Amino acid sequence: MFTQLFKRPKAVERYRTAPLAESRLSYLRHCAEEGAAQHTLRRIAAYQLIFVSCLDLVTVKEVRPEQIEDAADGWISRQPAYHSQKDARASRVVFIAQAKHWLRFLGRLHVPTTSAQSHAELIEEFARYMGQERGLSPLTIHTRRGRVAEFLTWSCGNHRTLQDLSILDIDAAIARKGAQGCTRASIQTYALVLRAFFRYAEMRGWCKPGLAAAIMPPRVYKGEALPYRKWKHRLLLEPRTFRTLLLLLYGAGLRGCEARLLKLSDVDTPAARLTIRDTKFYKTRLVPLGSDLNGVIAEYAEWRVAVHPVRNDDESLFVDRKGAPLQDYVVRRAFADLRIAAGVKRNDGARYQPRLHDLRHGFTVDRLTAWYREGKDVQKLLPALSTYLGHINIAATQVYLTMTPELLRQACRRFERYAFGEVEHE
Repeated sequence: MFTQLFKRPKAVERYRTAPLAESRLSYLRHCAEEGAAQHTLRRIAAYQLIFVSCLDLVTVKEVRPEQIEDAADGWISRQPAYHSQKDARASRVVFIAQAKHWLRFLGRLHVPTTSAQSHAELIEEFARYMGQERGLSPLTIHTRRGRVAEFLTWSCGNHRTLQDLSILDIDAAIARKGAQGCTRASIQTYALVLRAFFRYAEMRGWCKPGLAAAIMPPRVYKGEALPYRKWKHRLLLEPRTFRTLLLLLYGAGLRGCEARLLKLSDVDTPAARLTIRDTKFYKTRLVPLGSDLNGVIAEYAEWRVAVHPVRNDDESLFVDRKGAPLQDYVVRRAFADLRIAAGVKRNDGARYQPRLHDLRHGFTVDRLTAWYREGKDVQKLLPALSTYLGHINIAATQVYLTMTPELLRQACRRFERYAFGEVEHE
């Protein structure tokens, strides 16, 4: 399986020779059978190597949750810090979750049984109350059971009971959700579930009175999340990145995905060319750049490496503010906003407004117009233009050759020179 997940021989060898190879492979096969994507499997395999190095899995038969948490704390606080680690708390959560999933699959995760059994009885009785007396739906009951089980596992460890809990413990559990990066709406839902549970627990005499009334869910303002969802692409896309991307799309006639998926290793500014790999029709081609455009790309690449440090040249050239590869929807929505702000629109009743892909059309027509102005033999140059664009034949390029007034004017002048022996009439 390692040969399917990794292409580089050194990487395959590293994963094969690391300890617990069979245990790691069995879990990867299990995840693959469950429908995990290849990039997910690669991430799990990488975490497995981290677990092997951070936890004593060779000699210790069972691993306690607190040992996993201690290992996670040591991993996120290592020096020098991993440059792509944007949020240490989120990395810690993922570390603990992935480790528990793997060790639970192997049967090597130690889970205390006494408190879990007593908690299960409380949760089961609360579930029956929600179904029989409150009439809640099975999905709602299932969700609330999960929230309560999570709370009891975290708050009632070390043989603590509900009677031992205070409002400070409940507030700490709710604050923990915020530290994990949950939204305000998710935290509010979590707090409301706990309040419903403790209201029932007070009725049954399981806990101290007054806890339910003391739980104060955070307020969620109407439409609070709308501005972020609506303008998320603006927050992610840096102006310098967007400007360079637009110049590249028009100046080199690339497809949107070709430019967006460029790697740093694909950019050769000393030779003024790009390598477009495995694009449409599974072709790879070299794209020469003009001096002006090459200067723009070189300047951006230098800025990108300085602002978003890289581990190797296989990382993306164009990244968002978080250092992640640009997503297609982010670029498209930003272009739509820019087009509207600039007043660029069609008024001829056409179904579609100008698109990002139309920059490629504009490059093709403008290149043809420039050749006409320069007196070049356009018929001989069309195959070169088709190859430059990555087309398999000239017929595919003809789709881009929309007749514009300037192109028609240049074509008419060429015909006049041909028909009247280089005599040009004004």
